[in-house]
Amino acid sequence: MVLPTGTGFRQSGHGDRHSRSSSYSNIQSPGIDRFPILGAGDRRPLLAAGTRSLAGSITPVLSVEAVEPVWRALEARSRSHFFLSWTWIGSWLRLVRDTTPVWLFECRHGDRTVALALLTRFRGRRLKRSLPSTQVLLNEFLADGYNMVMAYNGLLAEPGMEQRAWDCFLDAARKWDEAWDEISLGSLPDGELPATPDDRSGLRVRPDKTFVRWAVPLRPECARPDALLRRMKRKSRQQLRQSLRAYGRLGDLSLRVASNTEEAHAYFDRLEELHTARWEAIGQHGSFQNPRWARFHRDLIDHGFDTGQVQLLEVRCADFPIGLLYGHQYGDTVYMHQTGFYLTDDNALRTGYVCHFEAMRHFAAKGLRNYDLLPDQADSYKRFFADPGEPIHWVQLQRPRLRFGAERLIRRLWSTAGPATAH
Repeated sequence: MVLPTGTGFRQSGHGDRHSRSSSYSNIQSPGIDRFPILGAGDRRPLLAAGTRSLAGSITPVLSVEAVEPVWRALEARSRSHFFLSWTWIGSWLRLVRDTTPVWLFECRHGDRTVALALLTRFRGRRLKRSLPSTQVLLNEFLADGYNMVMAYNGLLAEPGMEQRAWDCFLDAARKWDEAWDEISLGSLPDGELPATPDDRSGLRVRPDKTFVRWAVPLRPECARPDALLRRMKRKSRQQLRQSLRAYGRLGDLSLRVASNTEEAHAYFDRLEELHTARWEAIGQHGSFQNPRWARFHRDLIDHGFDTGQVQLLEVRCADFPIGLLYGHQYGDTVYMHQTGFYLTDDNALRTGYVCHFEAMRHFAAKGLRNYDLLPDQADSYKRFFADPGEPIHWVQLQRPRLRFGAERLIRRLWSTAGPATAH
């Protein structure tokens, strides 16, 4: 590929790697009073008023084809997000089905399905790998190479049934004949958290970590550069104006959208080169080092591009590519998942910021309302565009086990010894 001369461009890629687990230990757990435990605060009955009319079941998944129609039917009635769409869930199920057993949780109200989730079991270790624990996972599987980093999770539920569906899920899990020690719930927005179980559930809520959502609100007028700039922070606005002027001296900026599945795969392949080069330049491995991650997203392209749910964009300056962006369009939101940029020694260009800016203009012109940069702890480029949004939580619902009591005691002792010890 020929690059513009005189600008010192080099290949780079930006975006989260395939797993955030390496950074989790650095996240401070939320205050325990944010998540009441048994014996503290108000208690809700395990089956809320009216929930006794719901029937929950957990059954083995025998085939992808058996799950698809019931999932699609409920998705059409839900107000969910892309990560609970059949496009994402179907690709994930095709990835893991030959590796681990998967179960379907179904909550029914009479003859109507009102909530669904897929469950896996994972044998992990806690407390510096000293305590074994069998976890039940919701819509994901955390074995090496199979963590697809679900940005937002929860139950796929009919509107208005969310909390009752959680009660039904906890009741079904308690009666499930498969052995487990704790239910691990990750990437849950505030409104998706299940209510605190009571004593009859036999569960204790253990908060784990919290990220925040980073999203830029869009309006149709944001398709114009001046209108979008006015919605940004003062410092970000000044820096972007400087970068747009700098690129203007090199040529006109333009944006191209992959027009078919074949072109989408070509864009994704090029993004892989840029992303991998960036991480290798700093001595680390990026997302594409995990072949299952790459296979999963190529499957997403195959099954989601024609529906418009998979978006691949290329930003150009004077007809030379400067960056690629990969995201998912669902409802009025685009979720930006991965990027790859040609960076430059000219700091005034800020290639990544400019590419995101052009992508925001593109999606604003399409009528989308949110440009979601996905949850994170405190990524500087996300702060450049957005203010911290709603908290996204990770919690465990633990059965009474001596090992968990020992873990709580040890962690309290560690906390008194100092933060360097408590990992």
